[in-house]
Amino acid sequence: MRRRTMDGEIAAEALVPETLLSGLASGGDRLYAVGPLGEAETERTVVITFDAATFEELDRIELGDSRTPVSALVHEGTLYLPAGATSDPDGSGQEVSTVDMVDVDTGEAGQVDLGAASPYIVAGAEGWLVCTHTFMNAPFRDMDAYGQVTVLDAATGEASTVDVGPGLRQISVVGDELLVLTQQGEGDARLTRYVLADMSELSSAQIPVPEGGEHYLSGVIAHLPGS
Repeated sequence: MRRRTMDGEIAAEALVPETLLSGLASGGDRLYAVGPLGEAETERTVVITFDAATFEELDRIELGDSRTPVSALVHEGTLYLPAGATSDPDGSGQEVSTVDMVDVDTGEAGQVDLGAASPYIVAGAEGWLVCTHTFMNAPFRDMDAYGQVTVLDAATGEASTVDVGPGLRQISVVGDELLVLTQQGEGDARLTRYVLADMSELSSAQIPVPEGGEHYLSGVIAHLPGS
């Protein structure tokens, strides 16, 4: 793991043997790296805490069954890691509906069950946590079968899962709004704006995809006027 300056020089580096780092999240002066550790037969998920400036390893926590979270978020003192699916030594796996949680102050680990399979991308806003139920390459179901978002009230812990249409790809939280990017089959994409509090639709726009070859809708970058 390396951090480089804008000139390309290495400013900090950490070697993490036998670990596939699949997700990173920053919180204050700490950096949290997560991924599977060890050989296939005994592989388990580990969260490693680093000093954000020096990359000195400060702590590590093992979470159990092997998972490869690609999204991680520190939100109001808790590190959230959508499990998505478990991995078995024979290369198979299964979808799960849980999100791992780690208290960044105490190191205490836990889980929340969202009640819908394949939590994958996590994003946060003040008072809210949002999680998509999707996958990148859809090894378990066709991509058009993924179309749910769970909105979690951080104060009450109440979760609400809503259908946002087939082919859910990416999300972005901007203020009190949620932007959802979907693409059914190989057709054009659609970007839809929702109010986070009640998931009412504000607007939507069709987005033509480039012609020729294969394309991943890999992210949504949103910018509010004046920000």
